[in-house]
Amino acid sequence: FNAAAWCVRLYLILLSVQHFFLGGAIPSFDACYKKALIANAVVACIRLHQRIGGNFSLSKEHLVRVTQEDSAHYLFYSIIFLLQLKSGKITLALLPITLMAVIHAVKYGYLVIEAIGTNKGRGLLNNIAHKQQSLFRIVSMTEIMLMPVILVMLILVRANLVSPFMYYRYIQLRYNSQRNAY
Repeated sequence: FNAAAWCVRLYLILLSVQHFFLGGAIPSFDACYKKALIANAVVACIRLHQRIGGNFSLSKEHLVRVTQEDSAHYLFYSIIFLLQLKSGKITLALLPITLMAVIHAVKYGYLVIEAIGTNKGRGLLNNIAHKQQSLFRIVSMTEIMLMPVILVMLILVRANLVSPFMYYRYIQLRYNSQRNAY
Protein backbone atom coordinates (compact mmCIF):
# COMPACT_ATOMS: atom_id res chain seq x y z
CA PHE A 1 0.00 0.00 0.00
CA ASN A 2 2.84 2.43 0.77
CA ALA A 3 4.33 2.08 -2.71
CA ALA A 4 0.92 2.64 -4.31
CA ALA A 5 0.30 5.72 -2.16
CA TRP A 6 3.77 7.05 -3.04
CA CYS A 7 3.16 6.61 -6.78
CA VAL A 8 -0.25 8.27 -6.59
CA ARG A 9 1.26 11.15 -4.60
CA LEU A 10 3.92 11.67 -7.28
CA TYR A 11 1.16 11.61 -9.90
CA LEU A 12 -0.82 14.16 -7.86
CA ILE A 13 2.22 16.45 -7.70
CA LEU A 14 2.72 16.16 -11.46
CA LEU A 15 -0.95 16.90 -12.17
CA SER A 16 -0.99 19.88 -9.83
CA VAL A 17 2.15 21.40 -11.34
CA GLN A 18 0.68 20.93 -14.82
CA HIS A 19 -2.55 22.62 -13.77
CA PHE A 20 -0.76 25.49 -12.02
CA PHE A 21 1.36 26.30 -15.05
CA LEU A 22 -0.69 25.13 -18.03
CA GLY A 23 -4.29 24.73 -16.82
CA GLY A 24 -5.69 28.03 -18.02
CA ALA A 25 -3.46 28.37 -21.07
CA ILE A 26 -3.86 24.99 -22.72
CA PRO A 27 -7.39 23.52 -22.58
CA SER A 28 -6.17 19.91 -22.65
CA PHE A 29 -4.60 20.47 -19.19
CA ASP A 30 -7.88 21.57 -17.57
CA ALA A 31 -8.63 17.96 -16.61
CA CYS A 32 -5.52 17.93 -14.40
CA TYR A 33 -7.49 19.75 -11.67
CA LYS A 34 -10.11 17.01 -11.42
CA LYS A 35 -7.53 14.23 -11.73
CA ALA A 36 -5.41 15.77 -8.94
CA LEU A 37 -8.42 15.89 -6.61
CA ILE A 38 -9.29 12.29 -7.48
CA ALA A 39 -5.67 11.24 -6.89
CA ASN A 40 -5.82 12.92 -3.48
CA ALA A 41 -9.04 11.05 -2.70
CA VAL A 42 -7.36 7.76 -3.69
CA VAL A 43 -4.38 8.45 -1.41
CA ALA A 44 -6.76 9.41 1.40
CA CYS A 45 -8.67 6.15 0.93
CA ILE A 46 -5.45 4.12 0.99
CA ARG A 47 -4.26 5.87 4.15
CA LEU A 48 -7.68 5.58 5.78
CA HIS A 49 -7.70 1.85 5.06
CA GLN A 50 -4.24 1.53 6.61
CA ARG A 51 -5.18 3.56 9.69
CA ILE A 52 -8.51 1.84 10.32
CA GLY A 53 -7.10 -1.59 9.52
CA GLY A 54 -9.88 -2.78 7.25
CA ASN A 55 -12.30 -3.21 10.16
CA PHE A 56 -15.62 -1.81 9.01
CA SER A 57 -18.80 -1.61 11.01
CA LEU A 58 -21.95 0.45 10.82
CA SER A 59 -21.76 1.91 14.30
CA LYS A 60 -21.54 5.38 15.73
CA GLU A 61 -18.20 4.59 17.38
CA HIS A 62 -16.68 3.49 14.07
CA LEU A 63 -17.95 6.60 12.29
CA VAL A 64 -16.49 8.82 15.02
CA ARG A 65 -13.17 6.97 14.76
CA VAL A 66 -13.12 7.37 10.96
CA THR A 67 -13.93 11.09 11.10
CA GLN A 68 -11.07 11.66 13.54
CA GLU A 69 -8.52 10.46 10.98
CA ASP A 70 -6.69 13.06 8.90
CA SER A 71 -7.11 10.84 5.86
CA ALA A 72 -10.88 11.12 6.17
CA HIS A 73 -10.53 14.90 6.36
CA TYR A 74 -8.60 15.01 3.09
CA LEU A 75 -11.08 12.63 1.47
CA PHE A 76 -13.83 15.03 2.52
CA TYR A 77 -11.71 17.92 1.16
CA SER A 78 -11.45 16.25 -2.24
CA ILE A 79 -15.16 15.54 -2.32
CA ILE A 80 -15.97 19.18 -1.54
CA PHE A 81 -13.91 20.48 -4.46
CA LEU A 82 -14.98 17.71 -6.82
CA LEU A 83 -18.61 18.72 -6.18
CA GLN A 84 -17.53 22.28 -6.96
CA LEU A 85 -16.41 21.45 -10.53
CA LYS A 86 -19.62 22.42 -12.36
CA SER A 87 -19.67 25.84 -10.73
CA GLY A 88 -16.00 26.69 -11.04
CA LYS A 89 -12.50 25.53 -10.26
CA ILE A 90 -10.55 26.96 -7.35
CA THR A 91 -6.91 26.45 -8.26
CA LEU A 92 -5.83 27.46 -4.77
CA ALA A 93 -7.49 24.25 -3.53
CA LEU A 94 -4.70 22.22 -5.13
CA LEU A 95 -1.95 23.88 -3.08
CA PRO A 96 -2.63 22.15 0.28
CA ILE A 97 -3.02 18.68 -1.20
CA THR A 98 0.07 19.14 -3.37
CA LEU A 99 2.23 20.28 -0.45
CA MET A 100 0.93 17.44 1.71
CA ALA A 101 1.73 15.00 -1.11
CA VAL A 102 5.26 16.44 -1.31
CA ILE A 103 5.76 16.15 2.46
CA HIS A 104 4.53 12.57 2.61
CA ALA A 105 6.32 11.50 -0.59
CA VAL A 106 9.62 12.46 1.04
CA LYS A 107 9.20 9.82 3.76
CA TYR A 108 8.85 6.98 1.28
CA GLY A 109 11.36 8.62 -1.08
CA TYR A 110 14.13 7.94 1.44
CA LEU A 111 13.22 4.23 1.40
CA VAL A 112 13.28 4.18 -2.40
CA ILE A 113 16.70 5.86 -2.53
CA GLU A 114 18.10 3.38 -0.01
CA ALA A 115 16.61 0.42 -1.90
CA ILE A 116 18.12 1.62 -5.17
CA GLY A 117 21.44 2.28 -3.45
CA THR A 118 22.04 5.79 -4.71
CA ASN A 119 22.36 9.22 -3.18
CA LYS A 120 20.90 11.11 -6.13
CA GLY A 121 17.91 13.08 -4.94
CA ARG A 122 18.81 12.83 -1.26
CA GLY A 123 19.69 16.54 -1.17
CA LEU A 124 16.24 17.48 -2.46
CA LEU A 125 14.56 15.16 0.04
CA ASN A 126 16.67 16.59 2.88
CA ASN A 127 15.79 20.13 1.84
CA ILE A 128 12.05 19.35 1.79
CA ALA A 129 12.27 17.49 5.13
CA HIS A 130 14.13 20.47 6.64
CA LYS A 131 11.34 22.85 5.54
CA GLN A 132 8.52 20.53 6.64
CA GLN A 133 7.18 22.79 9.42
CA SER A 134 7.11 25.78 7.05
CA LEU A 135 5.25 23.71 4.48
CA PHE A 136 2.72 22.64 7.13
CA ARG A 137 2.16 26.31 7.99
CA ILE A 138 1.60 27.16 4.32
CA VAL A 139 -0.91 24.31 4.07
CA SER A 140 -2.73 25.51 7.15
CA MET A 141 -2.85 29.15 6.01
CA THR A 142 -4.05 28.14 2.55
CA GLU A 143 -6.80 25.97 4.02
CA ILE A 144 -7.93 28.90 6.16
CA MET A 145 -7.78 31.37 3.24
CA LEU A 146 -9.90 29.08 1.09
CA MET A 147 -12.98 29.89 3.19
CA PRO A 148 -13.16 33.56 2.11
CA VAL A 149 -12.36 32.48 -1.45
CA ILE A 150 -15.30 30.07 -1.40
CA LEU A 151 -17.56 32.80 0.00
CA VAL A 152 -16.51 35.24 -2.75
CA MET A 153 -17.07 32.51 -5.34
CA LEU A 154 -20.53 31.95 -3.85
CA ILE A 155 -21.34 35.65 -4.19
CA LEU A 156 -20.13 35.56 -7.79
CA VAL A 157 -22.33 32.46 -8.36
CA ARG A 158 -19.29 30.32 -9.09
CA ALA A 159 -19.66 28.06 -6.05
CA ASN A 160 -22.31 25.66 -4.86
CA LEU A 161 -24.58 26.87 -2.09
CA VAL A 162 -23.50 24.02 0.20
CA SER A 163 -19.76 24.47 -0.39
CA PRO A 164 -19.15 27.01 2.40
CA PHE A 165 -21.02 24.84 4.92
CA MET A 166 -19.18 21.69 3.91
CA TYR A 167 -15.84 23.49 3.92
CA TYR A 168 -16.54 24.97 7.35
CA ARG A 169 -17.17 21.45 8.66
CA TYR A 170 -13.92 20.31 7.05
CA ILE A 171 -12.04 23.15 8.79
CA GLN A 172 -13.59 22.15 12.12
CA LEU A 173 -12.57 18.52 11.68
CA ARG A 174 -9.11 19.40 10.41
CA TYR A 175 -8.16 21.73 13.25
CA ASN A 176 -9.60 19.52 15.96
CA SER A 177 -7.31 16.76 14.69
CA GLN A 178 -5.33 14.90 17.32
CA ARG A 179 -2.43 13.88 15.06
CA ASN A 180 -1.25 17.03 13.29
CA ALA A 181 -0.56 20.34 14.96
CA TYR A 182 -1.16 22.26 11.73
